[in-house]
Amino acid sequence: MIEQPEPEQLSFWPRRGRFTDRMELRLDDERRRRLTRIAEVRGVPRSEVVRELIDEAYEQTLEQA
Repeated sequence: MIEQPEPEQLSFWPRRGRFTDRMELRLDDERRRRLTRIAEVRGVPRSEVVRELIDEAYEQTLEQA
């Protein structure tokens, strides 16, 4: 039996109907712990948390410009 990858390991999300790029993100232990905790509390994959944080930072950057 082939093990199915976790959603954050997929390069295509069928339920969202869009392609995503893969990116390697290197985190120290504390940031990895924080990211994992946020994802657990929200009940979403870590990759979703990263995308949300990028979106928030982008909006804040545009407001400051």
